[in-house]
Amino acid sequence: MKKYLKLLSLIGVSLLLTGCNRNNFEDPNIPNNPPDPEEPITPSERDFKTYQDIDEYMSTSGLTPSKGNVNILVVPVEFSDLSEFDNETLNMIDDTFNSTNPTYFESVKSYYQTSSYNKLNFNFTLCDPYTSIISSTNFKRLETNGINGTTRILNDMYNKLTINGESVNYSNYDSDLDGYVDGIWLIYNNANANEVFNQSNYWAYTSYLDVSPNLTNPVFNTFANCSKFFLYEGNSSGYDAHTLIHETGHMLGLEDYYSYDNYYSASGGLMMMDLNIGDHDSFSKFSLGWIDPIVINEECEVTLKPLTTEGKAIIIPSESYYGNAFGEYLIIEFYSPTKLNELDSSVIYNQARLYSDLGIIVYHVDARLGLVKSPLNYSYIDNSETYAYSNISNYSYISLLSSNTPSYRYNNSYNLIEIVTKNNINMFDTGFSNNTSLFKLKDSFNSDNYTSFFNNSKFNDGSEIEFNFEVSDLNNDSVTLKFTKRV
Repeated sequence: MKKYLKLLSLIGVSLLLTGCNRNNFEDPNIPNNPPDPEEPITPSERDFKTYQDIDEYMSTSGLTPSKGNVNILVVPVEFSDLSEFDNETLNMIDDTFNSTNPTYFESVKSYYQTSSYNKLNFNFTLCDPYTSIISSTNFKRLETNGINGTTRILNDMYNKLTINGESVNYSNYDSDLDGYVDGIWLIYNNANANEVFNQSNYWAYTSYLDVSPNLTNPVFNTFANCSKFFLYEGNSSGYDAHTLIHETGHMLGLEDYYSYDNYYSASGGLMMMDLNIGDHDSFSKFSLGWIDPIVINEECEVTLKPLTTEGKAIIIPSESYYGNAFGEYLIIEFYSPTKLNELDSSVIYNQARLYSDLGIIVYHVDARLGLVKSPLNYSYIDNSETYAYSNISNYSYISLLSSNTPSYRYNNSYNLIEIVTKNNINMFDTGFSNNTSLFKLKDSFNSDNYTSFFNNSKFNDGSEIEFNFEVSDLNNDSVTLKFTKRV
């Protein structure tokens, strides 16, 4: 869940929160205040391929890098009025994040290494347990009243954290040299399941501190936190990293793809950034710089291997496709219930089960960026416009204008990502997608026939969907799609 709230803390910072439940939240779209770029720029002057490329112009600067060797701090947080972590739990936390041979699903490290095709290598460093400056009672009170207890803890621990008794050198945790620690995870030693799951205390969420970077002594900015209970959420016999993987996706910049307003979302649910299951989808991988899709601009045949094994997808572009993830287009992937999809396609997790069949998934993505000048004054950006992040008094920043939560949209009409199902059923507030949603052998797509998703075979920007396709060959190893011009 993507959640925007302005919260007060000891130093008066504001937070941009992302969590995991489907409860009621508001969205005043409060930006933070990163430094201004020296000169206004256009999209054509800077290649905006990933969230990390644009974060300094958005309301979340200092995102966790999505490529390379990235060191993340993991802090076991103890409260003076609760029991301390035992060695078994500390070892479990370390394994949940770092194991290269996980016994259930994946560790956070192994998942992202596989999902990114080895482009992202996380190294999670387990810090010595830190004792909170506030009690668990005060922490819950602060969180409930909207004055963030986590911020107080982060403020206090900065000069107190140790690793094997030695002070932390934060420069070792700023791989992109932006003045921010690449990321920090807090795991609370709370042992009351009722407080976590019924009262939503110690809930899992991700957030970003509104602080200025420090190139000499990198500061905390992007963080995630949760109760240790989330480590057991789907597997009572051992650790389970599903929720931690989802929240780490937020640290990288990914949005929630479910709706906070409706029980079912347009995405269909069956993806990591919706129901916390399976591999990341092709749009998420594109926006993190892990895949470079094939763009269809003429009649052709294209053969794909499963997205779980090869970083390839196909794009049918709109006129608002600018060669990167932040535009409007159809993105097509070959789904296989293997590798990162294998477990969740065979057992139910978080209310649903992944597709058990092979097939083609088609997503309609509207990730066009907009320049927000005020809560009611915003416009789409195209390649001819110049823009720059201004200070908070001018309230000017870059944002995705679409969202899978209707109340969070700047534009009141469009989803960020929706699955175009084979059976022409729009999943928004309908249900979770299933095997019948997939395109299979000899199935075809013609936008004229998909009236649940497109108005007069047009994209949201009004341009024509110019290509159809047919699944001409499908087996366990590959799929071939034949693309023809729509007439």
